[in-house]
Amino acid sequence: MSICAIIPVKKLTESKSRLSQVLSADERAKLVAQFLRHELEVLRQVAAIEEIVVVSSDLVILALAQENGATVLPEEQSEGINVAVTRAVAWAREEGGKTAVLILPVDLPFLHPDDITRLLAAYDDQRLVISPDGRHEGTNALLLPPLAAFTFHYGPHSLQKHLAEAQMQQLQPHVIPSPGLLFDVDTLDDWYAYQQHVAATPILLNQNIRFFWPNFLGHYIREK
Repeated sequence: MSICAIIPVKKLTESKSRLSQVLSADERAKLVAQFLRHELEVLRQVAAIEEIVVVSSDLVILALAQENGATVLPEEQSEGINVAVTRAVAWAREEGGKTAVLILPVDLPFLHPDDITRLLAAYDDQRLVISPDGRHEGTNALLLPPLAAFTFHYGPHSLQKHLAEAQMQQLQPHVIPSPGLLFDVDTLDDWYAYQQHVAATPILLNQNIRFFWPNFLGHYIREK
């Protein structure tokens, strides 16, 4: 396989608007940049990922991605995640010559290389491998062939919509929950949970994370 990881990122001025009650615009921008750096570091540790593509209309994000070894696809303006992902998949297929694409959101603070290798181990070119969020409603990882006909459905209840799309495209859907992919920071509840458990665990992201993750995950899902 020739695999391309794709990370769509909104303009920093538009990112994490649901956290505006607790974080300023500058703080939200720094948070997204922190998450992106972490995600790029994790992906670089997975040998099977041949290329990482960041698609965004934000110049700061594009510069950060390039500094960290990613290919960038600039957008003239933000047209939404589904348009951004469709464009990046087309690039991976037509220009990059990739046979598989792995699509990830930017806000996965507990992502670990093991999460990625777990998805790759389940993949073949007749499958769509999908990893849900902790609510089993959203899509926090999507691994599939770069099909021109595939329609992406990021947004509310994207998990079920992507599973239905897989069946339409005659791809065998395979759902794999994975610890570092179950949690994203989107709502105020997510932010409070993230703050509480990171503050209680004096470690760096991606170092010994498995020691505290099971307890955190269990608490998070119970709260939901």
